[in-house]
Order: sequence, then structure tokens, then C-alpha cells
Amino acid sequence: MLNWRPNGYLFIAGPRDVETLAANFGTQQRHGVQAQWLESAQLADRYPAMRTDDLAGAVLSVRDGWLDPAAFFAGVRAPRPDGWARCWSPTAWSTCVQQGRWSARQSWNPAVP
Repeated sequence: MLNWRPNGYLFIAGPRDVETLAANFGTQQRHGVQAQWLESAQLADRYPAMRTDDLAGAVLSVRDGWLDPAAFFAGVRAPRPDGWARCWSPTAWSTCVQQGRWSARQSWNPAVP
């Protein structure tokens, strides 16, 4: 059990970093992440307790969350019943992530058919 906690995540940026945040948002959009761009005024409306006058933009990813890292890596390193190995090395992990799915020869992801 991964103990997934889907609490969402808000990425905020000031004027100096807003271009980087916008580029990252574009990457998220291309990969199907359900995220939305928020301008400073939208942030103030949505989060009235937050000081936003020094912010240039934000990305809200409502489906983001976190999990138990020990449980995750135990699952990644565990052998599969059919004999295939899962991704666990930095090189294999990078390959799996870049492909947007797990390589059939290296690992298995139940979320990807």
C-alpha cells in the first residue's frame, strides 16, 4: 500500500521565476497533467489569506499528492510474478519516466496498458 495522499499542490512564482514556472506548466499540459494557471488576482480570489502582491503566477495541480516513499521503492524493487524486473536503477528510472510509461523489459506499471 502506497498511502497515496491526493491533496493537490500549488506552485507559486514571483516575477523573477514566472517564466520558468510557465515553461514547466507547458510541460505539464503536454503530458496531460490536470493543472491550471492562476494569475496573481486569481490567487487572491481563491486564497484570500495569501499575500499575492509579490507573486506573478501560480500553477494549481489538484490531483498532485504524495505517497510513502519506502512503500513505493519496495514495490519498484520487488520481483514480478511473471519474472520481469521493475525499474529501479537511476538509468532505467529515467528511461521509464521519459517514455511516459514503464518499459516492458524493465518494469511494469498497472496504470499503463
